[in-house]
Amino acid sequence: MLQRGTRFAGYRIEQSLGAGGMGAVYLARHPRLPRSDALKILAAAVGSDAAAARRFEREADLAARLSHRNIVTVFDRGVEHGRRWIAMQYVAGVDVARLLDDGPLPPDRAVHILAEVARGLDHAHTVGVLHRDVKPANILVADSGDDNVLITDFGIAHSLDESVALTTTGAVIGTLAYVAPEQIQGGDIDGRADIYSLGATLYEMLTGRKPFAGSTPLSVLHAHLTEPPPEPSAVDPGLRAFDAVIATAMAKDPARRYRTCRALAEAAERAAAEKPTLRAEPVAYDVRTAKSTPLEIVVSVCLLVAAVVCALVLGIATRERHSSDAGKAASYGSAQWIADLYPALIPKTATRAAVPAPEATGYRGLTCHAENTTGLGLWCPSRSGNPSNSFLCQRGRELYPDGPPGKYAYIERLDRPDAPATLWRDTTDGSAITIVFDTTPRSQCAIVSTWDRPFDDLLGWWRTIPRL
Repeated sequence: MLQRGTRFAGYRIEQSLGAGGMGAVYLARHPRLPRSDALKILAAAVGSDAAAARRFEREADLAARLSHRNIVTVFDRGVEHGRRWIAMQYVAGVDVARLLDDGPLPPDRAVHILAEVARGLDHAHTVGVLHRDVKPANILVADSGDDNVLITDFGIAHSLDESVALTTTGAVIGTLAYVAPEQIQGGDIDGRADIYSLGATLYEMLTGRKPFAGSTPLSVLHAHLTEPPPEPSAVDPGLRAFDAVIATAMAKDPARRYRTCRALAEAAERAAAEKPTLRAEPVAYDVRTAKSTPLEIVVSVCLLVAAVVCALVLGIATRERHSSDAGKAASYGSAQWIADLYPALIPKTATRAAVPAPEATGYRGLTCHAENTTGLGLWCPSRSGNPSNSFLCQRGRELYPDGPPGKYAYIERLDRPDAPATLWRDTTDGSAITIVFDTTPRSQCAIVSTWDRPFDDLLGWWRTIPRL
């Protein structure tokens, strides 16, 4: 951490603005001009990582192609004492993620922010740049009084004219809560992936909730691939006019989405102009007028008795089936290839049983099962003194060639002859580790590990694993 008054690349450090992702950001006085810039410096621990350096420099190169009032301007980049840096426009204000800490935004303000971001993204798409990580934390609202809005952090942006070497990795890039289905599947993407993420961001601004809730990263990925877009009216009936807007913006098929971000913003503006749909008042029930005939009473009693008998029979059958299945091994199905990549860690067979079969336990009694039917991953829940581990995978493609997307800090190398990897810490909550593997075939996967114990216990669990 650089101290106030320190000179770096000619800039004078004034204060720290925060740390996350691949480095720290400082408010720094320009060496010649009468202004202060935001100075982003790559963390020393990852400075020697070629992939991290390439990603950091790509942020500057791509963002420098963009000149728009709704995009944070990049002024310069360089290397100082072996550390890479980017100088960019300083925006005095707050990001939308922090605004949402106080709850959902009023629809008019949410739509205003959406419209401003839409202008910036459409400009980026026009010059051939995709953002790929649109989310509330990357949207800045200035304190200028006019609610000026800018989008930032092009660290995982993608140029439509990049070489094949950069476009064929097929990595799952983007923050999981907002990522488009085609990004998860590793297919070709265009500006409609940003439109999906912008729709997910609008949903959160309106409701204060992320589009898909899930107990594991795999369940969130599965929801993006299979579940229908969420309806804002399910949270607040007064938002019913926005249901169709979110359904179109977050359509699974890119061809069914809005063609531009501006088209999404215009649809949202029309929805905001409509009067809220009010919840219907319940119909009063007067017991004095709700009298039943003797025949109706007899029929009701018979139906009740029949229902009780059916419940007893089904309960007995269910207990017998569960008793006979207890301890039996289950199949990983289409995710079997993932279990085969980590034979010393993952058990040979899956299980959901309370008492797993011997072949269904792995390292330190670890138990696992397929998270869904897509073959995207496995989940090994926290059990028998082990952390919870989610295996995120993309078959046939390197998952995170430039490190995990979002706000992660480098921890250390995990040097195992069979599976060299890098450990990253999620800086948003500080309680999760993401393990990214260096070599194929294990580089097709990453492991997200969490535990309800102190972070050092989680780190120690991974440090002591002899083989994977």
